[in-house]
Amino acid sequence: MLYNKKIQRIFIVVDVELIEAKEAYEKSKETFENTLIRQEKIEREKTSKQLACWLRHHPEYIGIELDNEGWTGLNILIKNANEQGFPFDLGLIEATVRSSDKQRFTIKDGKIRANQGHSVDVVNIKFTKAVPPDVLYHGTAFKIINKIFKEGLDKMKRHHVHLSETFDVAWKVGQRHGKPVVIQIDAKRMVKDSIDFYKSDNNIWLVDNVHTRYFIERILV
Repeated sequence: MLYNKKIQRIFIVVDVELIEAKEAYEKSKETFENTLIRQEKIEREKTSKQLACWLRHHPEYIGIELDNEGWTGLNILIKNANEQGFPFDLGLIEATVRSSDKQRFTIKDGKIRANQGHSVDVVNIKFTKAVPPDVLYHGTAFKIINKIFKEGLDKMKRHHVHLSETFDVAWKVGQRHGKPVVIQIDAKRMVKDSIDFYKSDNNIWLVDNVHTRYFIERILV
């Protein structure tokens, strides 16, 4: 009887150790997987920024050409990027496009383009004229808010001022430039004043400029 109890205690100890080992393995596996996910996210974010630079502002940096709708060949972009020391491949670019929260890029028929935000003169995308929601939002940086409230929103070197349908999207835009500020825009009043709005493929609203009289509120976040 005493012998059986000893055997039982041994099995219990072994079971506990196996359970603990399994838990440690699962925790280690989860940590490893989370690390990979974070690394992949960082890689996609870097890729997105680089694509935005080339496809919106400086295609000459890697020797690509954009047509008047902003398209360029994927293969030539990948080839030239690698020659410049950027280890891009089709899988990375496709993953970057799919994961973009604002759907900044479109891939179609072996080509890629930025959906809006261009500053190069050759690109002149024909956006669809549309009636916006009554209120739109613009995200910007706190450091330039006083200038904006004096001069309004101007497209500057870009082709349009970008406005968002939701506060959250505008906040993310502003966050990229420092401490974010979100401005509510009275789009309904702008439409009444015969100001044209255009909508991009990724649901960003575009307008030439926004006068300060159409500002409803600024929200510090």
